[in-house]
Amino acid sequence: MRKIIVALLFVSPLLFHGCYYDNFAEIHPVVQDTCIVPDTVSFTGNIMPIFNSTCGTGNSACHKNNTSDGLGLANYADVITTIQDASVTKFLKRINHDPTIDPATWMPKGAPKLSDCNISKIQKWFDQGQQNN
Repeated sequence: MRKIIVALLFVSPLLFHGCYYDNFAEIHPVVQDTCIVPDTVSFTGNIMPIFNSTCGTGNSACHKNNTSDGLGLANYADVITTIQDASVTKFLKRINHDPTIDPATWMPKGAPKLSDCNISKIQKWFDQGQQNN
């Protein structure tokens, strides 16, 4: 019996030594997405990069030019034509995945909605008159 007690005295600290309470937030920090919407949104500096990276301008099946379903986003002239053809309201509803319009028209097609940050930049560019700057 004495051997068991001595063994427990030596083994028990080893068993409980590694136990502690993890802080989930410290182990898995949430990466904060810093969204910076500039005071003046630039088509070249802010809007075109969004279209290039998320709207399929490099894919001829998507918005490479006005020949693909009449929805060109490859350059400023195509973007303005696309917006005017769709109407500003409908264009914004498409990128916001608005449930009041047909989901088949949502953009990017077959992909998740643009980030809130990118939508904010596009909205501000619209509000500022869709300048070619």
